[in-house]
Amino acid sequence: MNGVQVQRERWKRGVGAVNGAMGEAVGEIYVKDHYPTESERQMTELIANLREAYQERISHNSWMDQATRTEALAKLAAFEPRIGHPTMRIAAEIAGGHHERWDGTGYPLGVTGDKIPYSARITAVADVFDALTHARCYKKAWSTPDAIAEISRGRGTVFDPLVVDAFMAVIVELINQHGHDGVDDVLSANSKDNALITAREFLTNQMSGQRNVS
Repeated sequence: MNGVQVQRERWKRGVGAVNGAMGEAVGEIYVKDHYPTESERQMTELIANLREAYQERISHNSWMDQATRTEALAKLAAFEPRIGHPTMRIAAEIAGGHHERWDGTGYPLGVTGDKIPYSARITAVADVFDALTHARCYKKAWSTPDAIAEISRGRGTVFDPLVVDAFMAVIVELINQHGHDGVDDVLSANSKDNALITAREFLTNQMSGQRNVS
């Protein structure tokens, strides 16, 4: 389906998945320390100006009929920034991809397998585990074993099999060391020093600040 005649060894695929995801996360922390906020503002403004210029040109293009012009403007409106400040890209990946499913039955685009960004695939598993093991206004918190079983059932259909395997290896080790009841406390405590969680919190704060400014 993707032109690969022989699948790479499992460990190589696993290393590739981790490198892809953690590279983004570590990059976010680097950006926090070394990429000025003013640079982000300038790049955001540049993208907005380019979009406006394209919209103006399309709207007044004499050779386009109305149907072509309408379709072109719709495509322009659907574009997501993929250049410039790195937080834009990872935010778009996670927000747009963590509800996709490995088998292609998710939303919003219905993409499958490796076409779903690494960051979104990892977030999907983490998001479901977090949602299941914590109480919500519409449900009680699930036990850790029940949440693990639910994620395991989604392996290869809802979730990337490699991501689930990595999750299972980590969660089983945590259970062996701290017991079922201690998993949540350990995850919460260690999240303060975890690059991926730190990156996510940084991204959340950045986006919250942008909303407050707007």
